[in-house]
Amino acid sequence: MKFAGFRLPEGQIRDMNYIRSETGMSKSAMVRQGLSLVINNYFQKEKVKHDQIQQHQRRTATINNGGGISLPDGW
Repeated sequence: MKFAGFRLPEGQIRDMNYIRSETGMSKSAMVRQGLSLVINNYFQKEKVKHDQIQQHQRRTATINNGGGISLPDGW
């Protein structure tokens, strides 16, 4: 995978320059930190979605082809 780069709006560039002057953090460090926040947020949402699907499957009874109903785990 090749990184092609990206462009920031002028207002965000000014914000990054202000943050860099106040904190001493480099632009690349700000980008890395922003990416880590986005990635962590995505995986937290995926974990919640996965947990909700598991809970739904655990609570829902299924109808078998033989005409019977199988109860969820824990019944």
